[in-house]
Amino acid sequence: MGIGVFEILIIVLIVLILFGGYKRLPGLGRSAGTGARKGGEKAKELAGQIRTKAEGVDTAKIGESVGRGLRDARDVRDSVKGVGTDSTRDEARSETGPDRGDAGERASDDSRTRD
Repeated sequence: MGIGVFEILIIVLIVLILFGGYKRLPGLGRSAGTGARKGGEKAKELAGQIRTKAEGVDTAKIGESVGRGLRDARDVRDSVKGVGTDSTRDEARSETGPDRGDAGERASDDSRTRD
């Protein structure tokens, strides 16, 4: 529970007022406002650049690629662990459907970690 930014600003403001810095306060306020305005303009400019670069990206294609990569990683993990073979994975997928083939496997993994 140390001193926060807000408390430091209050202390600096009090010190400026007590030691004659109040004459500089309007200039400091102007500079802070100018800096905030320029920062906002730069943020909008960067957001616009990111938006234009992201226009041609096919997110569905990226999602399919990531899904394939995850399935391949699980296959490698299972082959290294010796948990399942290709035939048992295919049987599990055919019984539960293509999207739910790994759900039962995750549930059994979870039950092992809880014991």
